[in-house]
Amino acid sequence: IQDYGKGIIVGRQTFGKGLVQEIDDNFANGGGLKYTKARYFTPSGKSIHGEGVTPDIEVDLDEEFKTSAIEDIPHDRDAQLRAAIEALMKQID
Repeated sequence: IQDYGKGIIVGRQTFGKGLVQEIDDNFANGGGLKYTKARYFTPSGKSIHGEGVTPDIEVDLDEEFKTSAIEDIPHDRDAQLRAAIEALMKQID
């Protein structure tokens, strides 16, 4: 979305896990191997590994909802949803 300039990202900085890893634990001697089999890059070629995605508008969840599933956060109390709606309203005014 950011790379294509097609919208804004609202929320928190993402963790920055930009690797896909696999474990092969079927070795005859009982051993195994963990290896990276893919890396994630944005459309512009930027790696997010170790950095994450930085939102255009940084808004944290209220403390009481930080461990909640998204469907359990009441819409009228969702700070990130409110910020996204406000940003959208500014764009259409």
